[in-house]
Amino acid sequence: MRLDFLFTYWTLAWFILYVGACFPFPIPNPCLALCGEAVVMSTMLAVLVATGRTRTQTVLFFVGMNLLTKGLPIYLVWDTPWTPDDAGFPVVLFSVYCLYLWAHGTNPVRVYAAVWAAVRNNTYRPFLLRYV
Repeated sequence: MRLDFLFTYWTLAWFILYVGACFPFPIPNPCLALCGEAVVMSTMLAVLVATGRTRTQTVLFFVGMNLLTKGLPIYLVWDTPWTPDDAGFPVVLFSVYCLYLWAHGTNPVRVYAAVWAAVRNNTYRPFLLRYV
């Protein structure tokens, strides 16, 4: 799975820009989008554990990557101030993401179905652990 096809990495890049970049314009707070993604991935994890077909190692990789890409960023921006624009920007970003996928011949449903299948079939390898 290509890294640029996963919305998680788009919001992670947004978080890095929010925390580390010095732009002459404000960057919206990514906390709301990160929390939404955390809810989706927690639901996915609960279903995986409930079915019992996935190896423990695969579940631990999945949890570890989600803690790195969502848990830590949420922790770091949780107490930062929010504005109404922070709620609208994830919609804009997701729309751009969908257009990007469409331009590359796919869509979010296909991408996350592939991720879901990889985790269920114990072939899931997070980007950072792919070569371990």
